[in-house]
Amino acid sequence: ELYISKIQPMTTVQKLKEQIKTNAEQVKITKENNEELTDEDIIGTGMMIELQLYNQIQSFTLVVKGDVNGDAQIKLSDMTKMNKYRLNKNTLEKFELLAGDVNEDDAVDFKDLVKINKYRLNKITEL
Repeated sequence: ELYISKIQPMTTVQKLKEQIKTNAEQVKITKENNEELTDEDIIGTGMMIELQLYNQIQSFTLVVKGDVNGDAQIKLSDMTKMNKYRLNKNTLEKFELLAGDVNEDDAVDFKDLVKINKYRLNKITEL
């Protein structure tokens, strides 16, 4: 599976489209139910982006830093899901692990939880 990761929380579809440099003829971002997002919608982990060029479509899973549960928000529920993983009480998909590893040290650990909590409490402005 292909990913586009390191997306900052609260990134809109329009902002993501502006940040991606592509020669694709069409760029489409969809939710899990295949519903297409509008330019004003906020990107969440697990959403898909499709790039179409010459009748070929390439799909990527989007990964938003800190949005482990894919609801396009950074909340306590993301931290809970991460903590359960840390305690071996649940598993996470590869894209969820990428979302949880906010300090990019290839581990989902307490340091990531601390950083997400600082963001959630408005002590830092980006992950």
